[in-house]
Amino acid sequence: MNESTFIGLANNAALLVALGLVFDTVVLKPGYEKTFVKILTGIVFGILGIAVMMTPWEFVPGVIFDTRSVILSIGGLFFGILPTLIAVLMTSALRIFQGGIGAWTGTAVIITSGFLGILWRHKRKRVLDNISLVELYIFGIVVHIAMLLWMFSLPWGIAKGVLSNISLPVMILYPIGTVLLGKLMITRLRRKKEGDALLHSEARWRSLTETSPDHILTLDTALNIQFANFTAPGLTVEELIGTPLYQYVEGEDKQSEIKAILENALLTGEQKSYETVYNIPDGETIYYESTVVPRKLKDSAEIIGLTVSSRNITERKQAEEQIKSSLKEKQIMIDEIHHRVKNNMNVISSLLSLQANNIEDDRTKDILKDSQNRIFAMSAIHETLHGSENLSEIDLKKYLSKITASIFQSSAINPKKVKLKNDITEMPIAINQASPLGLVANELISNSLKYAFPDEREGEISVSIKKLDKELELTVMDNGVGIPDGLDWKNSNTLGLKLVRTLVENQLDGSIDMESKNGTKFIIKFNIET
Repeated sequence: MNESTFIGLANNAALLVALGLVFDTVVLKPGYEKTFVKILTGIVFGILGIAVMMTPWEFVPGVIFDTRSVILSIGGLFFGILPTLIAVLMTSALRIFQGGIGAWTGTAVIITSGFLGILWRHKRKRVLDNISLVELYIFGIVVHIAMLLWMFSLPWGIAKGVLSNISLPVMILYPIGTVLLGKLMITRLRRKKEGDALLHSEARWRSLTETSPDHILTLDTALNIQFANFTAPGLTVEELIGTPLYQYVEGEDKQSEIKAILENALLTGEQKSYETVYNIPDGETIYYESTVVPRKLKDSAEIIGLTVSSRNITERKQAEEQIKSSLKEKQIMIDEIHHRVKNNMNVISSLLSLQANNIEDDRTKDILKDSQNRIFAMSAIHETLHGSENLSEIDLKKYLSKITASIFQSSAINPKKVKLKNDITEMPIAINQASPLGLVANELISNSLKYAFPDEREGEISVSIKKLDKELELTVMDNGVGIPDGLDWKNSNTLGLKLVRTLVENQLDGSIDMESKNGTKFIIKFNIET
């Protein structure tokens, strides 16, 4: 092997790679399943083969060498039968036209190279974009061993000289050329696959966005709009493109808020959401609920922009406002009912008080006074609820404190001699439990005031309420004379104790116990409604 042989083959291989780059850059990109494209590809590959055949290295007159075997084998491997057949026919025609002692040997090399490429493609049965460089190199060795074997078809003297001079450079340079050209084809296939996937993704994206009722926008890292499927009334998509999204939010403070949300999504990569209001030119107000999702490069943490999906929630907002308005009207109505009930009960209480003042019989007066206290106990609930935000429950401490204070004020007991002690826990209670509880407290306190301290005896009445897990415990006790011996309080005929038992057992679904030691002590327990 001499230096000129190596240089000649190397130059031809370099031309091959250069032509491969031109092919990769210029050739059309449509799908290869179309016959026209296959024919065009075959013609282009045939022209590439002819180009390298026009600058051959000549061993002896009529025996020439070039890289057509690389082109045709790669064409068969990556493009299949039809393109390869066209390229083989074009290059074979040229080689026969060139003539010489090696014309038919050269033509056989052309046919064999294309055939081996097609055969390798068929036997492989796998996608070619993941073919390894090692496999390409082995493929190149196989093709060019076959090429060297065809040299034995030449006269022995010429064959011997050819093999001794070109075998080494061919087996060094041509497999490398096969790898380089194959690598270009692999890159091209991968780009095509990615392009097809991108087109498919874009088509699916556009299909989704065009049929979506939501406003879908994409923003770049400067928060400028890149894409919008449609826009709000009064604006066009063309007007939106290239402008910052937040500028369409009304009010500088709100614009700054939305800008901060978008910037935070870019910084953190976290999904964000916000609501905005848009007033269209005809005076209508539209409410939007927007979700911001960061966009990242595939298999990368780099954020390249944002996707903002905005849903028209005007109907929902209007429904919410209607519900709020209805609830407000309902609350006002209920509050007014409580107010009127309270006022009516106060009128009844005042009438009873006037009536009592005109009656001289003490027992009748006591009956009217007891009735007045009971009405006040019920009226106090409506008074407490009037103006309250929560009309289903009241503050127990506030309610009972009002009742106990009223009983003492209306009593004939000297407040300097009998004192009231309240130990009531501050807690909410349902009104359907508060009403019977207030009446029970009223009856028990009234009984203590009536009977516990005869002859202006001094003493103390204490009222306490404690929460015990899920139970409520009401204790009313005094340090007075206690209950007379032999009195069966559970079966007493007095209205007050009958009322207490009925309210506790039937309405509160609770229990009542009594102790008479150094006074009287009633303990009522019941479960709290939740």
